[in-house]
Amino acid sequence: MNAANCCRGHRWWSPPRAPSASDSPSPARRSGTRSSWWATANWNRRCGSYSGRTGCGWRSWTGPAPRGGWQAARLARLRELLGGLPDAYWPDQYNNPDNTSGYASLAAELAAQLDHLDVLVCSVGTGGHSAGIIGPLRRHWPALRLIGVDSTGSTIFGQPARPRLMRGLGSSIHPRNVAYDAFDEVHWLGPAEAVDGCRRLARGSFVSGGWSTGAVARVAAWAARVHSGAVVATVFPDGPHRYLGTVYDDDFTTAHGVDPDAAATRPVQIPHPCAAEATGWARCTRVTDPLETAPGGTS
Repeated sequence: MNAANCCRGHRWWSPPRAPSASDSPSPARRSGTRSSWWATANWNRRCGSYSGRTGCGWRSWTGPAPRGGWQAARLARLRELLGGLPDAYWPDQYNNPDNTSGYASLAAELAAQLDHLDVLVCSVGTGGHSAGIIGPLRRHWPALRLIGVDSTGSTIFGQPARPRLMRGLGSSIHPRNVAYDAFDEVHWLGPAEAVDGCRRLARGSFVSGGWSTGAVARVAAWAARVHSGAVVATVFPDGPHRYLGTVYDDDFTTAHGVDPDAAATRPVQIPHPCAAEATGWARCTRVTDPLETAPGGTS
């Protein structure tokens, strides 16, 4: 769940009106319960239409938090809702260890299908799949290198927060599911690199996906070139169907100043995540937890 939401069943009520022959009760109305959805204002058009068809209650708010942006604003509202709904449940993908443990089966599949693995490339958002895969795989191959792929403008690995066009990787907060000590290096990529990666995959392999897929594909290809003869694996989080109007839409990319033809072909090296701001493809072999290395932290 990228949009922080909190659902609780309660009696459905709406002002009385004359029934229509075309009425088709939604699952919420049929069951006598109501789901309340909260999301940021930029989702109004899409979610408002959805809620009208399904009978879900729809609420939104318009302002980002001063620190942490929209993501922090969603989480703040979520905590308010949880405080008033004692029987509510929040999966909390950012900190819930079940997020990471849920990927044990994927790690088992990789271990069963590969004779050897030298480098694993994972996008990082909540940190769930990278942390969930690397532990079991290193029990098979202790020298396995883990490369994290983040978005420019993301704070996960200590970069300053900036508005982000890409979704699915990156964050404006610091999820505790991120296994910082497991990473050997981290790469930050911009939208141009991700779009170019997706479109190259679609043209040449008939397999593609969204922002995260394009980003990890680009870094995995780089790793295969740099580590000659190494076996490199990566995870494509999803397919392309949700990104036809963004990643694969020239009007969208042009409107947002994204030029895939100008995508970097190799990363810029920076010595420390705080040494320079990554505005395009950058790489750092020093990975630290920003909450522990920041002023007032524990190390």
